[in-house]
Amino acid sequence: MTTDDGPALLSALVIAARAGDQAAWAELVARFWGMALRVARGQLGSRAGAEDVVQEAFVGAFQHLGELHDPPAFTAWFERILHTHCDRVTRKPGRQALLAAAGVETILGLSDGSGLEAANTAVGLLQGLPVSQRVVLCLYAMGYSQNEVAAIVGVPLTTVKKRLHDARQRLRRERQARFARIVREEPGSHRPGIASWAHALRNELDCLPAGEIAARVTTIPVGRHPGGVGLDFATDRAFVVNSAVGTPAGSVSVIDGSRLQVIAVAPTLRQPRCIAVDPQRERLYLTHYFGRTVVVLDTESLHPLASVALAGNPVGIDLHPDTGRVYVATMADGDQGGAFAGVEVIDPATNHVCAAVPVGHQTPSASGPVCVRVNPLVDQVYVSGCHPGAVTVIEAAANAVVADCALNQVHALAVDPPAHRVYAASYADGVLAVLDADTATVLATVPELDNVAGLEVDPVAGRLYLSQPGAVRVLSTVTLQTLCLVPLGSSSCLTTGSLGGLCLNPLTQQLYCSQQQADVVYVLDQWVR
Repeated sequence: MTTDDGPALLSALVIAARAGDQAAWAELVARFWGMALRVARGQLGSRAGAEDVVQEAFVGAFQHLGELHDPPAFTAWFERILHTHCDRVTRKPGRQALLAAAGVETILGLSDGSGLEAANTAVGLLQGLPVSQRVVLCLYAMGYSQNEVAAIVGVPLTTVKKRLHDARQRLRRERQARFARIVREEPGSHRPGIASWAHALRNELDCLPAGEIAARVTTIPVGRHPGGVGLDFATDRAFVVNSAVGTPAGSVSVIDGSRLQVIAVAPTLRQPRCIAVDPQRERLYLTHYFGRTVVVLDTESLHPLASVALAGNPVGIDLHPDTGRVYVATMADGDQGGAFAGVEVIDPATNHVCAAVPVGHQTPSASGPVCVRVNPLVDQVYVSGCHPGAVTVIEAAANAVVADCALNQVHALAVDPPAHRVYAASYADGVLAVLDADTATVLATVPELDNVAGLEVDPVAGRLYLSQPGAVRVLSTVTLQTLCLVPLGSSSCLTTGSLGGLCLNPLTQQLYCSQQQADVVYVLDQWVR
């Protein structure tokens, strides 16, 4: 097993560049250019302006590279430089009002060239935010933890939390007022119909029809029967769980996101299923359904650190990026020793279950939730189940159920924090439901989406990704219309969403899709219109 392509390589590149190695510096620029461009574009709203700022930031970083005494800290150090350059541009006279609209245009995924006329009608939820709040919200929605946002922006953690809280409260009030205007009940229905909802929303946004988009597809052979995929944004690595059904041990494959190739493989427990990654604490969490355990690994060495015993059989898993708490959806499978159906919460400080929230029927009949997703922006957890079928909202601080919605066999969930939405795919009914993140009220449904096994959402690009047999479907989060259908090399269904087999890196827009039957992971990137 090798780990030279992780933080160790980053440190080596920084040290070499600091000593005058131009090739090492060029490699650093190549690795961080895409991330820097997305962060700058999210703050400035203009691709051309973002490219100029990114170039200036790299020049400034090169000039001051000798002042970086901790090479592993290059990522946060460079992001602070980038933010300083962005902040200088936003403080120019007359720029802040322009950026308030343009930044929202980027978040909502409106295409370049639609202009501020479209943005001015689209920014009802975000337009009034101060630039300081909008920057923090953008970074947080892109996957950075609150500590990382504080380091990038250069303010105390308490300031980040206050700005997120204020932005969240303001957006909630604006969102409620907007939906009260645009959502209309269809006659004889107790929920908003997709036709009236989408029509009203398109009129409200004055959105131009989206053109078709396409993507490059890279096929990466991994271990046997790949399942869950987890991402480390800081090092641009993907971790793939290979269950290797029928063998005494599974494995974890590590993919370098920049080179799109496997750089390490390590054996692990028998038939692992799901994975969650905590980059800040450098931990991986793997679920073992038959052993009713979650195994904790070190992200660098892939050596086991702990094994957490559960009351139920684990299926889905997700992690809160700030608290580090791990939320595991467990089933009461009497045949496999499971006696609890619900969500079990693991404390990262003790590696023990610190709370358990019952969800579904507590019967030994393989019932309970199968998928779990965390919304760190509002500290809520969403779980979906098969028996009975429902989407349940849990308040993370209180570990208590606050809302639920009856939906049939939801195998996949995706959370869009800025839009305050949850997407739920019913595998049996072929229906995609759009839910309110607080109340789980159905806002819209999209029918005739058969065999959806996984969901992912990109809040910045405004895209929703659905894995279906032999393809990935891309929808607009604004209109819920199909933007494109990307064919893959196998007609078999991709790994179900409860296993986390569909995973997006929002910084690089790389979408990882595991395929159990073909023993490969597909990576979709280089999206073009």
